[in-house]
Amino acid sequence: MADGAGPISVAVNVAILVACVVFISTLFQDFYFHALAFVNAPADIRHHLFTVDSCIQENESYLIDIGQLNRFEEGRGTLDKKRLTDLITEARKVSEDLKKDMYTLGARRGLAEGEKLGFWARLDWVVRRRILEKKLERLDALRLRLLVMHLSIMAW
Repeated sequence: MADGAGPISVAVNVAILVACVVFISTLFQDFYFHALAFVNAPADIRHHLFTVDSCIQENESYLIDIGQLNRFEEGRGTLDKKRLTDLITEARKVSEDLKKDMYTLGARRGLAEGEKLGFWARLDWVVRRRILEKKLERLDALRLRLLVMHLSIMAW
């Protein structure tokens, strides 16, 4: 044991080796997913913009449907109308915020004109992608709540 290769020394070396392998594999995964987001940025941005635009149109159709119903004025319908209107307002606000974020990304102009997305816009997308995807998930949840409430009111 005088040569310094005792069991504790071997265990420390193995632990360091495992830590390095885990670190390198995590670094590779992170680089891979960011590079993939960089390459797929135009398609992802188009998808987000399409979803936001369709949500805004969907909200307008719900408002038209509410305006045409006369039985909202009786009984619990007034409360349902207020809740549905509040939910539509919240969904509109979230979709407008998401649309504003997409405009500040600077990608809408380039994608609408058929140009390639620039390096800095792609890099900005890689950085802000997770935040925008969380907002899109919130918008989808609001749309689902809105649809369920709208159908329950229509069936009532």
